[in-house]
Amino acid sequence: MLDSLDLELMQREFEQLWFANHEYAYRYAYHITRNPDTAQEIVQEASVRAWVAFSNGKFVPERTKYPDDPPRAFRVWFLRIVHNLCMDELKLIARLATVSLDDGIGAEEDSQELSVLSTRVLRQKSL
Repeated sequence: MLDSLDLELMQREFEQLWFANHEYAYRYAYHITRNPDTAQEIVQEASVRAWVAFSNGKFVPERTKYPDDPPRAFRVWFLRIVHNLCMDELKLIARLATVSLDDGIGAEEDSQELSVLSTRVLRQKSL
């Protein structure tokens, strides 16, 4: 078990790595989702997941492609978490955008919202 000094050192190391990469992660998430709020939520979720894994010793730079460059290894690892969450979000949007013809669309704004979601999903598939 980690004592409070080890945990504090680990937290400082994580904070330094995170502060160096969180804006880049946000831009990456925004590029994929095309939605600032969604991108922010994804980076927040990725940050929590990264801290939990980091504090449990699951981030080991020596096991990455960049063993001699821990900041770069952290960036790649953190962006993989962000990327996976973005893909989960796009899958969810695609699932929600599926409408039964029997149900009908109903309101004009529902139709516009589905059009925006469909365009976003199609744009992502073409990348």
